[in-house]
Amino acid sequence: MGFSNLDRIQDRIFQYGMSLHQEKHTVSDFQSSYGNVFNNKSLLADVVVAGLPWSVFREIQLASSFTDDEMSIYLNISEKSLKRYEQAKNHVFKPIHSERILELSWLSDFGIRALNSPSGFASWLRHPNTTLGKRSPFQLLQSSFGREILFQELSAIAHGNFA
Repeated sequence: MGFSNLDRIQDRIFQYGMSLHQEKHTVSDFQSSYGNVFNNKSLLADVVVAGLPWSVFREIQLASSFTDDEMSIYLNISEKSLKRYEQAKNHVFKPIHSERILELSWLSDFGIRALNSPSGFASWLRHPNTTLGKRSPFQLLQSSFGREILFQELSAIAHGNFA
């Protein structure tokens, strides 16, 4: 996966959010206004309340290289339920799950860009890290506090601080 996939995911989230308002906006409107869908908190809030469609979830999952098992753990949904959602036509996630999916997409986007590589981010996420108390970053995903720590770590890496 390259950076074009990250941009495609952002565009899908943006287009879905805009469809909730029945407004006609273009990607160039989006880029000139925000540059990054994750900076548009109002649009993200609308997407969360409306619920994220399965198709967007699957694109996010594939782009961020999380397995069904990892998504099941992160969302606190059984793998069996995820399989049922996949088979159902037009499944829309509940707001609580939609918010977590978008947060994971945001973290993945940020991490892939900070580490300059999808495979680098996937490796970083799954391996114990001394700055995280020898825990893997994936272990910290379960709480908002842990996700905040991961954003701080990735920000430090993006700025050349590898402590």
